[in-house]
Amino acid sequence: MRLASSVLLAYLRHCPVERGKWRLMRLVGPFLLVELEPALFIRPLGLSIVEVEIIRRGMFEPETVHAFAALLAPGMTVLDVGANVGQFTLVAARRVGPSGRVHAFEPTPELAAHILRNLDLNGLENVAVNAITVSDEAGRATLHLVQPDDPGENSIVDPSPGARTLEVPTVTLDGYVIEHAVGPVDVIKIDIEGAEMQALRGARDLLSGDDSPVLVLEFHPKTLAFSGHIPDDLLGLLNSHGYAFYPIAAYGLHTHDPYLNGIATKPEHMDRFPALRRWQQQPLSSWDRALPRTLTYIPLQ
Repeated sequence: MRLASSVLLAYLRHCPVERGKWRLMRLVGPFLLVELEPALFIRPLGLSIVEVEIIRRGMFEPETVHAFAALLAPGMTVLDVGANVGQFTLVAARRVGPSGRVHAFEPTPELAAHILRNLDLNGLENVAVNAITVSDEAGRATLHLVQPDDPGENSIVDPSPGARTLEVPTVTLDGYVIEHAVGPVDVIKIDIEGAEMQALRGARDLLSGDDSPVLVLEFHPKTLAFSGHIPDDLLGLLNSHGYAFYPIAAYGLHTHDPYLNGIATKPEHMDRFPALRRWQQQPLSSWDRALPRTLTYIPLQ
C-alpha cells in the first residue's frame, strides 16, 4: 500500500498534466497513505480542502505546522482545539512522545473517529480525542454543518442559511483541564472557524497563570465576524493576558478572504521555548498592518 501510495502521490504532485487528477484523487484518496514527515502517516477521509492540500503538497499550511512543531519537545502537554483531520494532533503526538500528552478537540463525529483511526495507524497512544467543542461555557451548542463535503468548515458561530445542524456538548478549557487533571499546558493550537474568542474567554485561568501556554491560532476576519468580532478584538483579548501576537504566514492574499496564522507568546516563554528566539519580527499591533508585515517574516525551521 505504501509503495502504491508513493507512486500515485508522485504523479499527483509532479505530473504537469492536470487533467484527470481530481477524478483520480476522488477515486484513490481514501486509500492513500500520505507521509506528513518521516514515518508519520495520515490517511485521507475524503477530499476536503485540507486533505487535497495534504495530498498535493504533503501538508496543509506547512509554514504553520513547522512553526508549531518547532515549539514542541518530549514530555510536553498540548491541546489541539479544532483538530479537523488530525494533522496537528499527529505531529504533536510524535513530538511530545510517550512521556507527553495531546488532547484533541473535534466536535464533528466523523472527523473525531477518523483521528482515532490515524492515531492507530501510527501506533500513537498518548492522545485523548474529545468529540466536543470548546467555548466560553460548559453545556451544549449548535454545530452548523456549513459545507457537507468539507467538515473542517463546521462551526458553532456560522449559521449559514440551509446548513444542517447538530447539537454538540461544549467545555471550557479551564474546566476541562481541572476535570481531567491535565496539569500545566505547554502549547495550545486553536482553529475553530470564528469561535476563537469564546475559546479564549473560557481559558482565563490557563492564560493568566505563571506557567501559561504558548498559543498557535488562526486570525481570520471573515470567520471572526460570524461571532460579532473583528480581528482587533482578538488582539485585545490576547494583550489583556500579556500576550503578543506574531504572524507566521498569510493565506489567501490574492482573494477577498485573507487570513493569518500566528503564535501568541509572553516574554517569559523565551526560556521555556528556545525556538522563539529565532523570531525576526515585531508583534502585530493591528490587522490593518498585518498583511504587508508577514511578507518579511523569517520562518522557524
